[in-house]
Amino acid sequence: MARLRLMSALATRAETHTRAKAHAGQAGAAEEEDAMLDRDELIAATKAERKSRKRARRELAAKYRELDDYVRADAQEFARDIRETGFYRAKAKNILASARLISERFGGRVPCSMEDLLSLPGIARKSANVILGTACGVVE
Repeated sequence: MARLRLMSALATRAETHTRAKAHAGQAGAAEEEDAMLDRDELIAATKAERKSRKRARRELAAKYRELDDYVRADAQEFARDIRETGFYRAKAKNILASARLISERFGGRVPCSMEDLLSLPGIARKSANVILGTACGVVE
């Protein structure tokens, strides 16, 4: 909610500033100012998202310590736990399904091959490359 208010305030400020500059015959400067405001808005939104992700990660780490905790988790409760990260229903479904597959198909260990990672729900090449690099030391 705070992020929405911030973005709305920035948008209103940018619109007012643009009109004032254009009215004064300084459209080129207004466009440059708009670009700066867009950048500032993006940075502010990114910082807000980063903070909410860190908070959610800390809370999840405290509540779900082992792979079995994810496997046994209630889908609705887990979705509530990650709600502030956005797209929480799809994320919850994919995280819990991936945990089940890792437990059943890969013996409880995160797979270290691109093909196996791509078979997990919610994992595409970009995420698979990050996992391969950080968890497995593989660059692909």
